[in-house]
Amino acid sequence: KMVSLRHDVAALRDLVLISSLAVAILVFPPMAIASAASHAFFVVFLSAKWADASLLFAILAPVAGIQVVSTIWTPMLLATENTTLRLRIGIEMTVLWLAILPFAAMHGAVAVVIAYVVSYMAFSLLRSYNAFLSPVQLNVIDMTRALAAPLIVSALAALAHLGLMWRFDLPPLGEVVLALVEMVVALAVLLFICRRTLRAHVSQLRALFSAAKPLTEEGVGGVA
Repeated sequence: KMVSLRHDVAALRDLVLISSLAVAILVFPPMAIASAASHAFFVVFLSAKWADASLLFAILAPVAGIQVVSTIWTPMLLATENTTLRLRIGIEMTVLWLAILPFAAMHGAVAVVIAYVVSYMAFSLLRSYNAFLSPVQLNVIDMTRALAAPLIVSALAALAHLGLMWRFDLPPLGEVVLALVEMVVALAVLLFICRRTLRAHVSQLRALFSAAKPLTEEGVGGVA
């Protein structure tokens, strides 16, 4: 279906925006709150001896959420026949990371994780995300606007969790339960805030897909 819309840039643009927003609504709040409550999650689900590793998770979790959203852009690249772009960007990022890794490794695991997060975000914002989005006439600023609600609500939810934990001294299990409740509340808030946008985009895309003609063998360059 997506390939059938490959020449309709406006339709692909809407599809990328709505799919990115839907995934961000589902992924950003849990990752942000889990990052804020990482120590309790590690103690409850692993053990106290793993508690120190929670800091690494807390640093990586927000970036992991962004990576999940950007991963869904790959089908769009295939649909627009930009099949080598992700490979080329991946190679560039790998070369950059291999150049930074030896210096970061001299300062320990936390420094390695921070270096990865900083290099990944800098490279993504300056290079890869604009390259991924340009085939459908989008850029990082457009995507940031589209994902503003999940980003803001997730940040506020994480800050709220930290504020509650500063005010109330809960045991690890109690903090995990609180975090799970916060995730549900954040999801409900986002669905309420974005309900009109989601409904409008879904209706529009349903009409586009129903009108799209399926590809025949000749339509993709084959011979019947």
